[in-house]
Amino acid sequence: MRRFALRTTLVLYAALLIAPLGALLPGNEWALSVAASAVGAVVGTVATDARDPETFVHTAPRGLAGVLLPLAWLVPAVTRAESVVSVFVSPWFLGSIAALAWFVALLLGHEVRQHRLQERLTTVVSFEAGPPENVRRQTKYAVGVFLAATTAIVVAVVLIGGDAEPTSFVWLPAMLAVWLSLFTDQKQSVEITDEGIFAQRTLHDWETIDGYERGDDALEITRTDWYRATMRFDPHHIDDIDAVTDALDRYV
Repeated sequence: MRRFALRTTLVLYAALLIAPLGALLPGNEWALSVAASAVGAVVGTVATDARDPETFVHTAPRGLAGVLLPLAWLVPAVTRAESVVSVFVSPWFLGSIAALAWFVALLLGHEVRQHRLQERLTTVVSFEAGPPENVRRQTKYAVGVFLAATTAIVVAVVLIGGDAEPTSFVWLPAMLAVWLSLFTDQKQSVEITDEGIFAQRTLHDWETIDGYERGDDALEITRTDWYRATMRFDPHHIDDIDAVTDALDRYV
């Protein structure tokens, strides 16, 4: 299902990207753009059938090019527009929307690759755990301070200004779900496998793991590079902590 969604997104990308080429030809620009998009859809279908789509969108150069190519259509969309509205109601702007389809394709490609990788891995031990208690406590303090400061600013604006629109603060209740989620344990599934640690739908190779430290309050797995975040888990959430550390001893 993920692979089908990825192929469909890439076909849509090709159709949107090529559609504005029809507007360059003499005639009805919308009719020619629709015809060009059909050609793009065929090209996308053939391309995704000839190659693994998840592999095609994996490299960084293609990822960058896939975003920049559609955005180039914004140039004629602006320069040829007769009004602000005509910028958005044009085949050129339609072609630039392909950048959004490409972003979706990148996300789907990552999902497909990680799903296939997970099927290939041999799991030694798995567990569910959230961050250590001290990390959760610090997060609650930070969120509480932010919430209090935000509330104080809102009250001050209303009292001082007196003419603040209620819609100006509609984002406050919208953020409530995010704030509440920070107060939960936020447990995540982790798998110790033969090729690395699979967490948050990403495989962290053993080459990137420097070591680990087991304490009463935290299980910390350190990384080899400074820009890789240390993994911290609450040992009280792990049912068989000895099995986890034995697996780490085997590979680290």
